[in-house]
Amino acid sequence: MNRYIISTIILALLLLSAGCLETPTKTIDMNKSAILGDAHVKGEGNIIVVAFSDYQCPYCKKSFEYEPKSGVQFGFRNFPLTSIHPLAYIAAIAAECAGEQGKFWEAHDWLFSHEWSSESEIVDGVGSVVDDSSALQKCVAIQGESKKIEDDKKLAETFEVRGTPTYLIIVPDESSAKRISNLIDGRVFKGNDFYAVEAVGAITEEGWKRILNTS
Repeated sequence: MNRYIISTIILALLLLSAGCLETPTKTIDMNKSAILGDAHVKGEGNIIVVAFSDYQCPYCKKSFEYEPKSGVQFGFRNFPLTSIHPLAYIAAIAAECAGEQGKFWEAHDWLFSHEWSSESEIVDGVGSVVDDSSALQKCVAIQGESKKIEDDKKLAETFEVRGTPTYLIIVPDESSAKRISNLIDGRVFKGNDFYAVEAVGAITEEGWKRILNTS
């Protein structure tokens, strides 16, 4: 039996044993409205999914393909990892500037579905989905540190977000949160009027189906 097979068996045993452990719940003094707040939100449903994401993150780009398109309220929060993704912040600024023209989701989708490697490519690409590309260019040019993006990062810190993509799956009751947590081994947060389960990393289409059906 080679080393790879032995390692796989050991890992499987570890996962099976870990599945019996209950993930502890962390209490946060926060209302659900603070999570949504000025987040960009689309869709309708009893379940709320909020993504903390980075436009330059390859795992975020992959996960974007499978994010739920219906049956949930889907929110977006910026979490650019500038130490490893130098264009992530300017991409976030461009999307927020597009949002001022009511085109945030168009910019969001363009950034995740196209390849780009410079600020000019970002601005030109996002400029192609807004009504006034000149206004977008001016908006991006005058931005330094964006309050909106910094507020998103502060919220991420509250939930101890460490990487991207990270999703908060927000449900109204503890039992739903525990079921999802047991499925994905995610941390549970208890707010004043909500429960949230953390899902870290790219999630496949089948993964989302299982998560949403479990809730």
